[in-house]
Amino acid sequence: MNTKHIITMMLLIGYSGLVSAAPLTLTTWNTEHLMSEERFKEWKDFCGPLNWPDNRDTTLPDEIRDKLSKKPPRLTYCNALSWPKPVRTINDHREKVSSLQSLAQQLKSDIYFFQEISDAKAIEELLSDKAYTSISSFELLKDTVMPQNVGIAYRKGLFDKEPLISVNTDVMVLHESSSGHKRPVRPGIELHGSINGKKLAFLNLHMKSSCHEYELDNSKADCQTYAKQVVKIEEWIEKMTEDGIDFILLGDFNRVFKVDWSYDARSDGSDAQSSPTKDSKTRSFLHEINDNKPENLAIYYAPNVFLRKFSDWNCYEKIDRFFLSKAFAETLIWKTPVLGLEAHGKNYPNFSKDKVKPSDHCPITLTLPL
Repeated sequence: MNTKHIITMMLLIGYSGLVSAAPLTLTTWNTEHLMSEERFKEWKDFCGPLNWPDNRDTTLPDEIRDKLSKKPPRLTYCNALSWPKPVRTINDHREKVSSLQSLAQQLKSDIYFFQEISDAKAIEELLSDKAYTSISSFELLKDTVMPQNVGIAYRKGLFDKEPLISVNTDVMVLHESSSGHKRPVRPGIELHGSINGKKLAFLNLHMKSSCHEYELDNSKADCQTYAKQVVKIEEWIEKMTEDGIDFILLGDFNRVFKVDWSYDARSDGSDAQSSPTKDSKTRSFLHEINDNKPENLAIYYAPNVFLRKFSDWNCYEKIDRFFLSKAFAETLIWKTPVLGLEAHGKNYPNFSKDKVKPSDHCPITLTLPL
């Protein structure tokens, strides 16, 4: 991203418009292994008798390891939700859900984009509001079953007609571990719809973890996988732009973009405007996707603002993000209220370390005047 783009982004963020419009509220929310009650009971019944083992523990007895190998793929790993107060009973689970519900009742967003949910039922139980339609990648995936899914809930009647929701399997690239084991990473979920005649496309992502600040051409397997995902995201962005559709890219990117921004687009000397090949050495997410291809395509991301923070954890506020196309952002800025294109994070009310943690992430909401 060049200096001109940086300055333009700062102006977009800071400008205060004079015209108000009906807002569209969007929330991205990683709910940390949120399971439906039915799925939680199944997980508890499987993992509890094994004493909630960590499958990475090399000292596990062969008997336990053999039983772990039979864990249904829809169940998350057994040592999940273990800090600060482990979620191990149905009452613990309900306490977690209740805390999430309390915040959702404050937010009342038009569209929620979730990460780390078991299925659509988990979303429905969280929102506990029949005014929303919910769906997740768990229901949409045909040949793959995953414990961590992405999902969407939108307010009924929001769209001019029922939106099209589909799972994005392009970002499900194969991850190869150091042991040689291969598995697909998490999918994305897309929403395409029209609001008051305005066509919009959303892509909700939960990117590969463990490459928060490394160069993407690092030898670390997680970074190599992430780089392959970036190529697929760039292809999606370019297609939306060529089709003339305003888009919002959002979710848990597992990437600290202040650091990512400091890297060159690629380390192999090739032009970032050229389509990446299998030999391309992508180094930066932002510079790779923000390459003026198609012509004048630029990407802006909203800063995250937390009005109140707990010292217990930072909500991963640097990695949950909203990205908008330049063309879309420039049409909005003239209608944007005083706070501009800032996304606002909200902490959980009345949380303390003696209680079940609702999630290690906080919901982040972007308000757009359409």
